[in-house]
Order: sequence, then C-alpha cells, then structure tokens
Amino acid sequence: MSGKRKSFVKSLARGLRVLQAFSTEETHLTLTQLAERVELGIPVVQRYTNTLVQLGSKTPAYCTAMGKVLLASLEDSELIKTIKSMTFRRVTKFTITEPTMLWDNLMEVRKRGYSVCDRELSMDLYSLAVPVIDGEWKVVAAVNISLIAGEAQEEVLKRMLNCLISVSEEISKSLEYRGKYPFVGPY
Repeated sequence: MSGKRKSFVKSLARGLRVLQAFSTEETHLTLTQLAERVELGIPVVQRYTNTLVQLGSKTPAYCTAMGKVLLASLEDSELIKTIKSMTFRRVTKFTITEPTMLWDNLMEVRKRGYSVCDRELSMDLYSLAVPVIDGEWKVVAAVNISLIAGEAQEEVLKRMLNCLISVSEEISKSLEYRGKYPFVGPY
C-alpha cells in the first residue's frame, strides 16, 4: 500500500471513530457510480436505516445527501447528461422528481458546500453530507450523518455539520487537498 493510500486509510478510520464518538446517529462513507449512490463504507452506527442502506446497496443519488454532493461535484455538461439519463421515481412525497428542481437543488449544494436531504429517501430520515476531495480537487467520496427527521433541531444540525466538516476536511487533507473547505462543485 502506498504512503498516500495509508495516510488516507488512517485519516478515514480516525474520522469515522470521531464521528462515532460524537454522535449516536448513523454515519456513512460512500463513493459513486454516476446516477446511483453505491454504499461502500460500513456504517459506524446503524440505528434505524439499516433496512434502507446496506453495504453494497444502491439508492438513487437524487434523493440522498451523499448522492447530491457527488452529483453537484460534476462539471455542468456531465451533470446535465447525468440528470437527463436518470429515471426519477417518487420515494416519498418530498423526493425531487423534476430535473429542473434537482438542478436548482444541486446548485444550492455547490453554494453551501454540503448537502441536506430532508425526508426524500424516507419520511423518518434527515441527512447532511459533505465531500471528500483529493489533491486534484475532485470529489472522490462523501461522508454523511443521518438522524430521525423529528430530531433535526437547528442546534443539533449545526453541531453535526461542524463535526462532519472537520472530519471530512482531515480526510481530504490526507489526500493532499489544500483548498477551501467545504467546497462542492466543478473545479
């Protein structure tokens, strides 16, 4: 294993331990295959979504916080092509199923530097996600925390977001990213 890869794995493990210590909420690391979000990281805590997301499972990227971070990081032309290729289905009454509404939502993700998913995948689920960025300024993964939608109070969300940002920034630094953080968007 190369030195850079070892550093990344150590930062990742340390970051996931920090998230576990910080919160009893469910935490994930994910990579993407364009229109689908593929769960590659074992959740640190499985409190209530273990029937929705399993290791290796696929969920539509357009209705998950991590998927939206990964989509928002695409170049505009690739993002347009990806959105056009999607088959939208309503998972809950809050799921975005219109391409123009998804585009607008993803532009907000770029502005904020993180993604919010409020009951789009499950009526009980509220999620925040931030990017993991490599030394070539590419979003290579996303980290998220999910909680029960009814527990999504402003103070709790601020604490969760600050912890996510800190952990993901450390992981990104291990990949030699030295830019503004959090930052999502074509570079």
